[in-house]
Amino acid sequence: KLVLTSSTSAVYDSIKDHKKNKEPFTEKDWNTKTEWNHNAYFAAKRLQEEKAWELKEKSVKNWDMSALLAGILLGESKHPRPSLGSYGIMTAMLSGIFRYGPNVCAPWTDVDDFARLHILSMQKKESIPRVLCVNATLSLIDIGKVIKKKHKNKFPVTYTSFPKVMYRPFMWKGFQNSKTPFLPVISHQLRNTDKRIKFDTSLIVENFNFKYKNIEDSILEMVDAIIKNNMIPYKRKFVLF
Repeated sequence: KLVLTSSTSAVYDSIKDHKKNKEPFTEKDWNTKTEWNHNAYFAAKRLQEEKAWELKEKSVKNWDMSALLAGILLGESKHPRPSLGSYGIMTAMLSGIFRYGPNVCAPWTDVDDFARLHILSMQKKESIPRVLCVNATLSLIDIGKVIKKKHKNKFPVTYTSFPKVMYRPFMWKGFQNSKTPFLPVISHQLRNTDKRIKFDTSLIVENFNFKYKNIEDSILEMVDAIIKNNMIPYKRKFVLF
């Protein structure tokens, strides 16, 4: 039996993938739009899971597999490194790099919850092909408000958004095919501005009797770990983006 660590990036490309009836994303959805020249990170997540299922189908031996789909991970890390994925995002927030910015929403998952799901999936007799594990969908503004509530004005975190007109030029379709590093990704994500993405996580609750951790606790645990390990490289008072 194999429990595969996958991602919500294998489920959706953008909020525009939502069905016309506005239903949330489920385990049945696949990201069929992202390619290497357009958000390579999302493409890599989808392709690695597709390859795993392909290998399973071609295998001469009979074995089970479950793919666990997490959002951006939050919580305390046992290996604190400022450049490590979501830790890089959080240290950037605390240092003021994202002092202001677009209100772009993303799925977030507590790392302890996701680790617990791996154990439960391995122990479960009947494998479930795909399982979404998303505690909440949040923007950097949402996260900034949680941090500000506890730490007041100690950190120049994101708590307000630029007017949409200021970054609308970056939504031009031509930027999505640009060869400039990161520009296609930035342009694509800006198209999700001011929209709340939704995921149906009823399957994990019904099959594992799963109770999610409070996402605010996850945020503050990560912030506390960053402070404890002196991971904030610098602070900025005024940053445009």
